[in-house]
Amino acid sequence: MIITNEKETKFEKENNCHECEKSLMDLPPILVKKQRILNEIEKNMGNIRNKKYERLTILNNKIDVLLLTDVMENYSDVSIKHFKLDSVHYYKTPGFAWNAMHRKT
Repeated sequence: MIITNEKETKFEKENNCHECEKSLMDLPPILVKKQRILNEIEKNMGNIRNKKYERLTILNNKIDVLLLTDVMENYSDVSIKHFKLDSVHYYKTPGFAWNAMHRKT
């Protein structure tokens, strides 16, 4: 966004808030307002917060497991396609790499 001189002078001349029409000098600082809102939320949340965090944690774990499953399936598909070896049958990568090298050479 480019601020022109015209917009800058208009901004500097503004003395009232565009939403509440109060003087900008009478409004509380943003930090005070933010802290008041956070205190209100903290007061109203109570036990609901713990239940929400528990559900979010479970959901997050499920998403992580599904993503890792998808990555492993794709890795297995690629290794079968290129090396004709299923990476799921190997405990560690060096054994898989050794057999893949023997397949390609």
